[in-house]
Amino acid sequence: MAKKYYNLKDYSNALKYADSSLEVARKVGERERICKSYLRKSLIYKELEDYKNAYENYRNYKEYSDSISSIESIKRAQKLKLISVKQGKKVKFYILLLLGSLVVFISVGYLLYKKYSVRERNVREKLEEEELNKKLLCEKVRMSECELKTLVADNSMRLKFITKLSEQIKEDKDESESRDVRRYTQSLILRLQQQIATESKFSSIQGKVEEMDRGFDTKIVKLYPTLTKAEREICSLLRLNLSIKEIACIRNTSTDSVKAYRYRLRKKLKLPGDVELEQFMQNI
Repeated sequence: MAKKYYNLKDYSNALKYADSSLEVARKVGERERICKSYLRKSLIYKELEDYKNAYENYRNYKEYSDSISSIESIKRAQKLKLISVKQGKKVKFYILLLLGSLVVFISVGYLLYKKYSVRERNVREKLEEEELNKKLLCEKVRMSECELKTLVADNSMRLKFITKLSEQIKEDKDESESRDVRRYTQSLILRLQQQIATESKFSSIQGKVEEMDRGFDTKIVKLYPTLTKAEREICSLLRLNLSIKEIACIRNTSTDSVKAYRYRLRKKLKLPGDVELEQFMQNI
């Protein structure tokens, strides 16, 4: 109302309503309204050319205006401080979150590295073990070949001795006049000739061994690791299709011992009754 009367240049009514506005604003403590009321009264007194009251009201306006500005500045400062604290807490939270994520990442990376290291070590140890087994297997094959060659050499020497012995007995038989001695020596010569035939057959094994698959011993060790060295030797001789008697002669043992070996081999190899042991060895 004071503003409307001021615009109508009815300064007396404008001043009356300005005073009423100032009184109400003071009662309710409305500092901005008080400030505006003083400014309105200062303008009215200026129009009435009462410069003293105009100055006094303007000074009151400035005091309230400055106090309001100070309060606003304090409020703004407090607000800024509150925002700063909140931002500080937020930044601190993000820093802690980043550090936590970094710790988790490092931990996971370490665990993955440790797991990879353990796996790599296990693979390396397994490869080293396989390489060692391969070397041992090659050494066994080499020793088996050496033993077979030695056996063949021994047999050749034995064959020469038996042949020479047979010739000597034959000469002694021809010189003897006793019928019984001649009959006994004849029988002995026949047995020696049979032995010579067997030994001669075995002497040819060397050539057959060179022709047969060099990896036979390696294969049979890999397929049937429970077989003993003697059983593997029997397997090699069976692969040459030798008879029980011939194998017994070669190994300087009895036929019953060879039969026992054959029985154990069939049991270990789990061969059915209709499968020939020699044929099975040749198919390996």
